[in-house]
Amino acid sequence: EAGHNNDSNNNDTDANLLTPSTTPTSPRVCYRKLRYTLQRFWIRCLRYPTYRAVSIITATLSAFVLLSEVALSATKINLSPFSWTLHALDAYRSKNDTTIQLVFQIFALIPLVYMSLCVYTCLFQMSLLGPYCLRGNRQSAGVALVFNMQYLVRLQFPLGYN
Repeated sequence: EAGHNNDSNNNDTDANLLTPSTTPTSPRVCYRKLRYTLQRFWIRCLRYPTYRAVSIITATLSAFVLLSEVALSATKINLSPFSWTLHALDAYRSKNDTTIQLVFQIFALIPLVYMSLCVYTCLFQMSLLGPYCLRGNRQSAGVALVFNMQYLVRLQFPLGYN
């Protein structure tokens, strides 16, 4: 009995030492543990396969864009994979009379977004423009922002035309 009372006294003092902010079930501690667990899971299991999948997708899109640009001069043969996809979606829509307009627009938008991201990323990283180059952390002058915005607008329409 004496040992039992002694254990209960130790448990009471241990419970008094734990404050509500340091309990293992407090939201802040749970959030940190969850974040740490998810970060470890991302680093150990998901990061490498995700980066590999993204690199394969971007390499495929780059090859499709180059093939489409080379095939622009061919008037009788359609070699563009983007055109094949859009024609197939259009034929499916006309056969089944279903509205897959959103899917058609997404497939039409994918090459435009990819080419725009490639062009604009390179344009913003270029520092050949001297005083008109963009700088990080809100260090760019207003004239540089307007100058680069004009380039964005000038490049968007040719990209959309292709």
